Amino acid sequence: MNFSEISRFFRPFAGGRFLVGFSGGADSTAALLATLRAAAPLGIAVEAVHCEHGLRGADSLADAAWCRAFCAARSIPFRCEELDVPAHRRPGENLESAARRLRLACWRRLTGGDPHTAVVLGHQRDDRRENLLLRLSRGSNASGLTGLRRRTVVESVTLLRPLLNVSRREIEDFLRQEGVSDWRCDATNGDVANQRNFLRRELLPMWERAFPFAATGIDRALEALEEDALYLEGEAERAAARLSVPWKIAEWRELPPPLCARVLRNALHACFPELPPPDGALLRRFRAMLKRETPETRRLPLGGGHGLAFRGGTFAPEAPAEPVARRWRWREEPDPLFGVRFLDAPPDWRDLPLDRACFDAAKLPPELWIESGRDGEAMTVFGGRRVKWKKLRIDRGVARSDAPPLLRLPEGEAIWSPGIRHGAFAPVTPATTAWAEFYLRNPLSEGGKTWQPPNS
Repeated sequence: MNFSEISRFFRPFAGGRFLVGFSGGADSTAALLATLRAAAPLGIAVEAVHCEHGLRGADSLADAAWCRAFCAARSIPFRCEELDVPAHRRPGENLESAARRLRLACWRRLTGGDPHTAVVLGHQRDDRRENLLLRLSRGSNASGLTGLRRRTVVESVTLLRPLLNVSRREIEDFLRQEGVSDWRCDATNGDVANQRNFLRRELLPMWERAFPFAATGIDRALEALEEDALYLEGEAERAAARLSVPWKIAEWRELPPPLCARVLRNALHACFPELPPPDGALLRRFRAMLKRETPETRRLPLGGGHGLAFRGGTFAPEAPAEPVARRWRWREEPDPLFGVRFLDAPPDWRDLPLDRACFDAAKLPPELWIESGRDGEAMTVFGGRRVKWKKLRIDRGVARSDAPPLLRLPEGEAIWSPGIRHGAFAPVTPATTAWAEFYLRNPLSEGGKTWQPPNS
């Protein structure tokens, strides 16, 4: 273990503070002890942080207890952060992604944006080799292949990996020299059904037996790839600074493919930091969208309701609209979005635009709901048919993000989707004696101008 080299690496943080990710495994234990030794001459305060993910039951709790006892025996400042990954996992998110997101949120909170505070992680040389092969099998570019770097900044959190040039064998030798031999071992690390475990236990040893020079060659390739990646990332930052806002399709077409991929990644992260980086499939769809310009709006979904909206020669990010859900006592209370008036006679249905709807007032309940539409729901239209709201919306050419909220009965049935379709509930008939006309205050039928109904 080259402590002089590690101290030089830590020197920019002299007088600052390090938070060491401490799982109790060999790598993180070595990182903690090495950081304590190398940081002390620089006046850097060191604290061990254990993230308890709530994933392995009693074993996970035992790891936390071991880490606490390890630090107490050596007077090392320690804290345990309970992340409870299962409870905070988002819909469609796997456990690994959820754990990574929650850890980063934890680091953001603990570092507080202080540039003199960094997070030290125990990744080592074998991790980097495994990461290269995993990313290679997924089609990553040079930036993805070299994602594990000695120093990176992610969402204002500085991550340091001082052991990235140290092998797992060297780490275990160092721990034994320090009198540590009982570090924690995750039982799931032996399961070769896990891709990383298969690489670690099966593929890499086989490869190195067949090609004794493979390990050194992989390390050299990683160094060359990181140099290429850093150059391209710098060029991408400069290219992004030259792009007009709003983004012009023609300017993006001119970007060389390696820069386009990186500019898009950075742009999407700046707009939607909660989304994962764009994968190859998304990048191919994005490039296909750049090939043509159309007057109608085209949308490239990014996940989670986010997207890119292409209109004419430009495109822009679109965040999901905040869902609407509120009760409305329509006879008594005003609403900022919907209005109602009582008519003296039924309207001419041929003249009724899509941003207005007329019902038999006597058949409407005193309380209605105004709520965002859901693609999986259906409406009962005139004729008694049940039709998916998504189909009605698409047939009308309305993007989900552009659709106004729906008017519903208290039990949830949609009776009017402004701009899309009138439902069959409480229809006006010859027997109707009270006509209630509902309208949008910012209508679709008046060119965007506010419509002021008479007798309102």
